Amino acid sequence: MLHGYLGRLYHFVRDSFSDGMKTPCVVAFGGGTNSAAMLIEMQTRGVIPDLILFADTGGELPETYEFVKTFSSWLEAKAMPKIEWVKYKRETLEENCIRQKMLPSLAYGFKTCSQKYKIQPQDQFCNNWPMARDAWQGGGAGAKTYRL
Repeated sequence: MLHGYLGRLYHFVRDSFSDGMKTPCVVAFGGGTNSAAMLIEMQTRGVIPDLILFADTGGELPETYEFVKTFSSWLEAKAMPKIEWVKYKRETLEENCIRQKMLPSLAYGFKTCSQKYKIQPQDQFCNNWPMARDAWQGGGAGAKTYRL
């Protein structure tokens, strides 16, 4: 029996995709233990997402980048999709902080960095992803792409 975060996630996935996963399932992989554990549990239970995205802020530790590559290979070996990398095009988070002579917005109690460097590139990718576009055109329950 799953408890806590993974238990809630499992029930969300099970209930949200009761249509046999006709609705595209997009996982936002953060490169850490929680999202890795979620994907491992999804694979164990046979819940295969259609797309896995990693939003590269340009300032992750080298070990994080290495883990994302290694974990992507593991996922592919388990018949899961490889991790697709997306990135904000203009500058990295670190370059933005240096240019503006400021810390990331989280230091000031805001989350605009997550919006700009993680959510926006993932949404942009999904907006051009054929499976999502097909689902949106189909209307009904398939009109929404879920990002976990």
